[in-house]
Amino acid sequence: MSRSRIVGIYTGDKIDSYGFGGDHPFCNARIHAFWDEMHVCDLCFQVRLLEPVLASEEQLLLFHTRDYIDKVKYHSVIGEGILDQGDTPAYHGVFEDASYVVGSALDAVHKIMDNELRRAFIPTAGLHHSMPDAASGFCVFNDVGVALRVLMDTYGLERIAMFVQNVDSIFDVRWNESLTWGDVYRQNEEEFSRFNFEEADVELHRLLFDRFEAEAQRLLKLGLVYPGYDLVIKCSHSFNLLEARGAISVSERRNYITRVRRLARLTATTYLAKAEPQGL
Repeated sequence: MSRSRIVGIYTGDKIDSYGFGGDHPFCNARIHAFWDEMHVCDLCFQVRLLEPVLASEEQLLLFHTRDYIDKVKYHSVIGEGILDQGDTPAYHGVFEDASYVVGSALDAVHKIMDNELRRAFIPTAGLHHSMPDAASGFCVFNDVGVALRVLMDTYGLERIAMFVQNVDSIFDVRWNESLTWGDVYRQNEEEFSRFNFEEADVELHRLLFDRFEAEAQRLLKLGLVYPGYDLVIKCSHSFNLLEARGAISVSERRNYITRVRRLARLTATTYLAKAEPQGL
């Protein structure tokens, strides 16, 4: 598949207004200088201009703490205050402006990974100094940290590596200077695929599921959360193998899933019963 050749730039008052005014090093004059140079170099017609996107609070929470987000919201409303040790002042609307930077970065990530864009640029983005619980160095919300979390959770390391190395198959990703991912892992993939779909012993894994389930229940009743949870995972693995082998009917599948859910719930309630008295 050919790679997109389109470069996107996010622009508009909702994102260009991120800045601290006056003589602050991160003042709004920076964005005006950027666009002046874009026009002088006649680059505006060679890119796709994109509307800013607002990040949700759920997306901000992928990197930042709830207390910090609430702090930024408060100072954004009153229009004053310092968000770090002195470099990053609050102003009216800073919460929304910073959220537009993060949301636009996430939108760019998805457009690039979906091959709508080759590259994207946000003149006010790259706010990587911000920490989970505090601003730092003119950076209110860390768009880079949120974007990395979304990349990992949504696409995984393998697809990110495929994109970075511009290959169409995970097996073509370079492992080092002389080997590819396929050289290292193809045999593993092929042999476990045959095992999962053709060779796994159905009766053995039915028995293992029952034994793992009983042992998980016994250990959890003793308050041994982590050993019990390990056996819950083993139950889930045996179920997955039985399903891959086509050995489970529709009604059986529902029953197996219900049994795993009950174990998972028992694990969670057992953990809470031990953790809450300790204030965890």
